[in-house]
Amino acid sequence: MRATWEPWALYAFLTMGGFGAASGMINWLQHKREYDGAVTNTVGIALGIALSIVALVPIDIYLVSSTSNIAIGAKHAWATSIAVLEITSTIKILYYILFGMLALICFGVLPFMYFYSDDKNNLDDLYSTPLHKAFALSAVPAGILVVLMLIGAYMRLPPILPTNTPWFNSLLVQNGYETGISFIIGIISFVGLIVMVTHVAYGLSHAGLFLIHQKRKELDDIDVIGSLNNVRSCIDALHQKYPGSNAERRMKAQDRRKLQSLQSEQRYLENRLTTRIPAVDTDNDSLKTIQQSAEASCDIFNFAVGGVLLLAMAIVFVISIMATLIDHALRSCGAQCSFLVTTFGTVTILDAMLYAGLNMFSIDVVLVLVLAYYMIGCIFYMMKQYGVGVVGFSLYSLAPGSTLPQALVLFTSAAIVSVPAWIYLMIIAAPQYMAFGAQTVCNVMDSTGKRNCTLTPAQLYSCQFTSPVDVCTPSIISTLVSRYLYTLPLFGTGFYSVSWIFCIVVCIGVVMTVWSPQKKPLDQEHAHLITNASTVSRR
Repeated sequence: MRATWEPWALYAFLTMGGFGAASGMINWLQHKREYDGAVTNTVGIALGIALSIVALVPIDIYLVSSTSNIAIGAKHAWATSIAVLEITSTIKILYYILFGMLALICFGVLPFMYFYSDDKNNLDDLYSTPLHKAFALSAVPAGILVVLMLIGAYMRLPPILPTNTPWFNSLLVQNGYETGISFIIGIISFVGLIVMVTHVAYGLSHAGLFLIHQKRKELDDIDVIGSLNNVRSCIDALHQKYPGSNAERRMKAQDRRKLQSLQSEQRYLENRLTTRIPAVDTDNDSLKTIQQSAEASCDIFNFAVGGVLLLAMAIVFVISIMATLIDHALRSCGAQCSFLVTTFGTVTILDAMLYAGLNMFSIDVVLVLVLAYYMIGCIFYMMKQYGVGVVGFSLYSLAPGSTLPQALVLFTSAAIVSVPAWIYLMIIAAPQYMAFGAQTVCNVMDSTGKRNCTLTPAQLYSCQFTSPVDVCTPSIISTLVSRYLYTLPLFGTGFYSVSWIFCIVVCIGVVMTVWSPQKKPLDQEHAHLITNASTVSRR
């Protein structure tokens, strides 16, 4: 039976859920007092659009899989060439619209919002408004987008000789706007892959083990007190730099931003400390018993559900990527064809899980979304631990209820550029599922001249890129990614190399996390320090 409205209804539901999750996360992170409604709404919509691309991936795979009768290894009767073209064209147009919006957001909208929020409180410039300055500065990345589109559409690519594989040859057939969009997607994906290495790789290795090792608090109370004292010292030093009244109005823009970030961190640490004080000061044994039981339950939850599951997902994801990378190194023609292969020689763990989930409608959707949201969670975790910045320099802090607008823009930028890179890594980790889903092909014909393996199931095989095109339809997302990899071999070689770096960083992160010393629990003799610090924080 032909799939009609159900997949699209599910996609609409997932898209609305993605926008809701994005909006909820941004509102949870934004500063309670120093927030900007325009920035909050813009980054929420931007992150929602990125998540809608994630939601379209399993729908794409389900729709192309639904054209195949996997029991006999042939297309359904309704899946004529016109019907299949209608499905694939609809999905392709939707991908191009979403990726085009993503490019516009990355090169235009988010730079404008960052410059606008960064200059909004700058009282030193009396000759231009924040709006005018934001337009002027954001015109540079917008111009870069236009130039890249033109380069992608009209540049002369190195000649690639046609092969005897129709699939490889089909990747070379495209018009100008498709070439331009593919080039932009490749650029954004490569930048996102760098973010995956710097943030997601270590986050995958550290987040699960961190939850397993964690005992009740991210930081011991003594560490909170030390951090709070350091922040207060930095704030005092800034105020001493500008003596007199109205110090903040006379500060340079850089010092004012630094002061705002420090004040935000101070409120966050004070809030953490004051929520801990009642548990230390109370002398009621029954309340202590209840609290200890609750904290023990939280430890069990962190270990059983949080730590172990996150660590298991990370291990499965990375092992699957490494298995495919090794397979491509052994069986592909190397950099000449961007390390692409036409047949799938290795069935990865993630591939098997998603293939089984595809046969139970929407289970694979859940797995795909969990992996995508886990990726964004790793970016949040790393920025929360080490700050939000560029090229290793931390500029802002990221914490619930105390994140400045500039930090929200930078966090959202990192999250949305990682989505195309995550799609590429998913194609590496689960190649069969991401390319053909559950489609099968029968290698024998029945008496009527049609493919039918009902009586000969041994001749039933999973679809490959070498399979007949009238039987096997590749997913649109795998074609889009393979197109910019194959038509520009430099992309293919770069992506393949960075994928190995990603796996190596994850492995190094696991070793470092396992062997790093854990913080000692809070001693009873330090309880009076907490009481004294709480008194100071309430002044």
